[in-house]
Amino acid sequence: MIFDRYANIVASHQIEFPQYYPEPGWHEHDADQIMESCDACIDQACVELEKLGWTKESVKVIGESSQGF
Repeated sequence: MIFDRYANIVASHQIEFPQYYPEPGWHEHDADQIMESCDACIDQACVELEKLGWTKESVKVIGESSQGF
């Protein structure tokens, strides 16, 4: 998600990445796939941002999280 200075969502993108279940009750992710997903989301959110007339250079901070609530 890309927010403006007032915390309004300006642009966003999300994708799923593979889930792995190597043993009953276990749940794992591949760190490289998480980072690839994050990078793809940043790229696509910036594309959406530019379609709305903003520049990707206007983004000041990037934070990444793979944990849902």
